[in-house]
Amino acid sequence: MIVERVETWTGSPDDPVRLADVRNWLVDEARRPGEVQVIFDSWQSVGMAQELQERDLRAQALQLTAPLKSQIAHEFIRAIRERTLELPDDAGLLRELSRVRVRESAGGLLRIDHDAGEHDDRIASIGLAMIKALEDSRRPGPRLRSLI
Repeated sequence: MIVERVETWTGSPDDPVRLADVRNWLVDEARRPGEVQVIFDSWQSVGMAQELQERDLRAQALQLTAPLKSQIAHEFIRAIRERTLELPDDAGLLRELSRVRVRESAGGLLRIDHDAGEHDDRIASIGLAMIKALEDSRRPGPRLRSLI
């Protein structure tokens, strides 16, 4: 998997991120040539996913459940070990990757974790994209029949 770029918005209590700016960027990106699908963490973005769907853009909200988080952690570990994940030279992403760790719950599920004050948002978004790309790659393609 090749991650071409990671786009981020940073806000503060005094100057929060304007969700309209994020939505407008997503609309512009989704209208670019090629097949673009927007995947959201449903915890905060279900409304935005619905707005994009109303514009006939491919958008899907996924709930980051413990099993999905574990799948993301497993896929990240596998992709790093097998060197099948190519990341952009993005200082924020690389800093985030250097500050997270994988933890195992009592139930045996893995999760990517971070210390208080740190983040794993970029990793979670890349992980969601990885999971969706893997799901899509496992679906059978269209069948062609030749009629003469």
